[in-house]
Amino acid sequence: MTSSAESKVIENFGDTCIDRDVEKGKLVLADGTVFEGLSFGAPVSKSGEVVFNTGMVGYPESLTDPSYRGQILVFTFPMMGNYGVPGDELDEWGLPKYFESSDIHVAGVIVADYSWEYSHWAAKKSLSEWLKVSLEHNIPALYGIDTRMLTKKIREKGSLLGKIEFVGQPVAIEDPNLRNLVAEVSLKVPRVFNAGKSPRIVAVDCGIKNNIIRCLCQQEVQVTVVPFDYDLKAHAAEYDGIFISNGPGNPEMAQATIEQLKWAITTDIPIFGICLGNQLLALAAGGRTYKMKFGNRGANVPCVDLLSGQCYITSQNHGFAVDEASLPAEWQPLFFNANDYSNEGIIHRTKKIFSSQFHPEASAGPLDTRFLFKRFIDNVRGVETPLRAPLNTHFFRLQKFRKVLILGSGGLSIGQAGEFDYSGSQAIKALKEEGLEVVLMNPNIATVQTSKNLANKVYFLPVTTDKTFDFNFIELATRVMVGLPYRRGNIVLKDLNYVGCKAPMFSFTRLSGADPTTGVEMASTGEVACYGESVSEAFLKAVLSTNFHFKFFTPEDQSVRNFLISIPEDDFNQFREGIEILKTMNIDFYATKGTFARLQSCDIDPARLHRVYKSNEGNEDLAVDYIRRQTVHLAIIVPNNNTDQAITEGYKIRRMAVDFNVPLIVNIKCALEFVRAFEKYTKQGPEFLKIKCMQEYYDGNK
Repeated sequence: MTSSAESKVIENFGDTCIDRDVEKGKLVLADGTVFEGLSFGAPVSKSGEVVFNTGMVGYPESLTDPSYRGQILVFTFPMMGNYGVPGDELDEWGLPKYFESSDIHVAGVIVADYSWEYSHWAAKKSLSEWLKVSLEHNIPALYGIDTRMLTKKIREKGSLLGKIEFVGQPVAIEDPNLRNLVAEVSLKVPRVFNAGKSPRIVAVDCGIKNNIIRCLCQQEVQVTVVPFDYDLKAHAAEYDGIFISNGPGNPEMAQATIEQLKWAITTDIPIFGICLGNQLLALAAGGRTYKMKFGNRGANVPCVDLLSGQCYITSQNHGFAVDEASLPAEWQPLFFNANDYSNEGIIHRTKKIFSSQFHPEASAGPLDTRFLFKRFIDNVRGVETPLRAPLNTHFFRLQKFRKVLILGSGGLSIGQAGEFDYSGSQAIKALKEEGLEVVLMNPNIATVQTSKNLANKVYFLPVTTDKTFDFNFIELATRVMVGLPYRRGNIVLKDLNYVGCKAPMFSFTRLSGADPTTGVEMASTGEVACYGESVSEAFLKAVLSTNFHFKFFTPEDQSVRNFLISIPEDDFNQFREGIEILKTMNIDFYATKGTFARLQSCDIDPARLHRVYKSNEGNEDLAVDYIRRQTVHLAIIVPNNNTDQAITEGYKIRRMAVDFNVPLIVNIKCALEFVRAFEKYTKQGPEFLKIKCMQEYYDGNK
């Protein structure tokens, strides 16, 4: 801190633990701000980069994560230490079962409140004892600090340098990012796990977490963890795949690793990188990285997979990111952050090389993306995987809004919980922080939601049909049911010049082995609603919004489209209109046995395919092979429940279509409506799908 900096002292707050003899300490920021707190760690002064983590639990894993090397970690969750610290037991691979390394790597810990009492079945000691009793740790930690104010300061100004300081122990503020932190945390001698198994993976340790090694070992492969400056070229005969681990600090400081990767990406060796590994791959490819304002550190960060359009909740810990615009032409984004749109992974267009900025191994955090380890090992083993063209990130950019309507839960009765009122008031605060005008309707009267200066406008009106049509439908229905006299409502329904359509959205890609036929109970798990000026337009918008990626005709691409059709006889009669439409278009038909004969009766000469298994002659083409090769542009596979064989083989074709990202329709009515919309889109082009906001449709009926 410079002598010219104006010092602002913020005293500790909350539970000061009067009954305990606790030493006092200070968190001093480089801008002159001073937070006074109480010590629950080692009374040792240390400096570092002050960052925050939004996770509610997982402090044993976070504190031992080498990626936090040299950082003073602020936990935004109000209390830490309540479940203690587990023991030093080892797992079957000789790794600490509960920690991400053998040491605590943070420079210090800051929390709002610390629980001196702990309870957990695996706990062996308190967090305080773990930080200060063991000589190899000696980590300072303060509580009683306003972490909300501190976090807001970091969000506004960016990550700050600082120090935890005790009386009589002055220490200078230093920037850890100027050191080669990777060299500090990387092991010095290679270590082998699952010796003798195949294939062989070399894991470059830039600060590797134990759970990453564990996830690789669980794939039944040999894992050799090597130092960050390991000569990959000289030992190329000793491994089949390369893994680049997470790690701390500025990625440009790890030049030794970058130089090795420059050679590796010129080969055909499969490569997978995580966190720092993502950044090092980008730098080796010729891209750039940049330091983020305050980084992403937490266990609930949403990321979108650009291969499938699916959003995953991920665990993250990074302060640097890849600049997507700097990537060479042969590289492209693989994941992006749904909060700040920063890059979360890259992939090579032709080689088996990909990476993720987030942590699929979690620990702590969700396990949504652990499948990436299997994808990497499948690449190494040469397993055929679906080839998918990444989507454009602009499809996911959020529209900027000006005004938001919040519908409350109405008046509460005695005994009812007030969670909705609380969530509503928090939503109002969050939206106003974003500069939006908030209108509140149907709130619970005289609660936090209706406080002065909270919402911009408040309307104490219920959201009911009688308010919409000025007629009480509930009273009418009640009178009819009990046989009382009633009056007929004089309701005039207004003609609308638009149509609304809802399409169910269910992620079958995440349910391995499930039959992709959406039942009523599954459809309710998620829906997409769209407006259009016709049924076809609204339907097509809704379907495309569910990640249904169909290759439409364009002026530049009028090449033939291949449709695989398998429809039972009763349903086929409903689809005859669709067949007549498709006959007029540049479509090649592929059909299974029964549908083959029915298409011939419509003057169509389709190619006949067996469903799943070949006959005794063994020279037939199989529908599953065409889907696997992605020769098919659309599969209309309506379930046939006539025989057990038809049920089983139909399921296998539908499941294969999902796994290989082939557009699939399983409902005959949806198939007919899609064909109608397809015809109109082909004639009118993209202009058929008019992009409007809801207000434009509403205004058109005034």
